Amino acid sequence: MPKEFSSTKRIHSQERKRDSIWSAFLILLEDIPLEKISVQDICDKALIHRTTFYNHFYDVYDLISFGTQKLTASLVPADISDFTDERVSENLSNFIIKYRKILLNLQKTSFVRDLLIFSQ
Repeated sequence: MPKEFSSTKRIHSQERKRDSIWSAFLILLEDIPLEKISVQDICDKALIHRTTFYNHFYDVYDLISFGTQKLTASLVPADISDFTDERVSENLSNFIIKYRKILLNLQKTSFVRDLLIFSQ
């Protein structure tokens, strides 16, 4: 197997693992307050060992940073020519509908309250 193919395959595998961990976290976040979600909870939901989690993320807040970047990217159209007010509004509406349970749960957390206070 060519070296670059092996490297590309490994990178895609790592991306899939990070995405799997993020998805498990989002599932937990639908019903559990952020402050009560542990790394072990995420690992149990993602069916991985804690070592695997820590190979990809420093802690839960590092995972949140990763996920925030993914979610932000999903709001902006990939094609800049498609970057219209209507398209952004549509993406934002779809985002709110898709993640409404999580957003409602997050607004109750001290982490988000602290972010809002800090950003003022």
